[in-house]
Amino acid sequence: MISFLLLTLLFVFLFLIVKTKKEGLQNYGYPEEEKDAPVAYKSLANDLKYPSMIEDSTKKEDIENILNDVRYNNDIFNHRSLQKYYTNSVIEEDLKHFNNTSNIILYHYNNNNNAP
Repeated sequence: MISFLLLTLLFVFLFLIVKTKKEGLQNYGYPEEEKDAPVAYKSLANDLKYPSMIEDSTKKEDIENILNDVRYNNDIFNHRSLQKYYTNSVIEEDLKHFNNTSNIILYHYNNNNNAP
C-alpha cells in the first residue's frame, strides 16, 4: 500500500516537472526598455490599454495610429467581457512570445544564412 502511494506521488511529481518544462518561452528583452527585444512587453501592454497615459508625443502618436484600427483599440482591450483575453499579464505574455519567436528567427537567419 505504501509503495503504491509512493509510486503514485512519484508519477504526479514527474508529470508536474515534465508539464512545466514544455514551455519553450525564454524571457528575451526588458519589460520597460527596448534594448535587446523587438518590443518592451510591459510598457507596450500598458500603452495599448491606456494610451492617454503616454507622455512621449511621438510614442503616443505611434500607439494611436495602431489603435485607429477597428479591430485593435483600447475600448476592446478594456472591455469587461474580453478581460480574460486582454489582461495586462495576458498581453505581456503574448508579447514575450513575440519577442521569443523574433529572436529565434533572427538567430536562424544570422547562423544559417547559407540558403540561396
